[in-house]
Amino acid sequence: MSNKMEGKVILGDIRDIAPTLPNNFFQAIVTSPPYFGHRDYSKGSNPNEIGRESEPDEYVENLVRIFRDLRPKLKSDGLFWLNLGDTYRDKLLLGIPWRVALALQNDGWILRSDIIWYKPNAMPSSVKDRPTTDHEYLFMFARTPD
Repeated sequence: MSNKMEGKVILGDIRDIAPTLPNNFFQAIVTSPPYFGHRDYSKGSNPNEIGRESEPDEYVENLVRIFRDLRPKLKSDGLFWLNLGDTYRDKLLLGIPWRVALALQNDGWILRSDIIWYKPNAMPSSVKDRPTTDHEYLFMFARTPD
């Protein structure tokens, strides 16, 4: 395969782009998708925007579907790196990063490592009933055990 992809920036919705990418091509995929319930990047113009799902399970299912489509794009010894922050709803921590990681594992990804990304300069939180969140998760997945 030629390196027509080398240095190329591809802009768009991954759900549309993934089918156009070559299989067994990428050594690494690194992503930080929109976190569940945090921001409205499209200002309400895209009801299907990732992260704007009404329920956590729907968000997890959407990410699993997307990353399932990306799995064959990785070389057999390639790695998939996923950065996710968590979400509180009604004063409950939802555990979104681990829900996604375990769902991806159930879908065939091999979870090789979890990394805590400590953020010493995290934005202070106005809540008074829990500590400020100063970390995010970075998960390392592989296609194969080797």
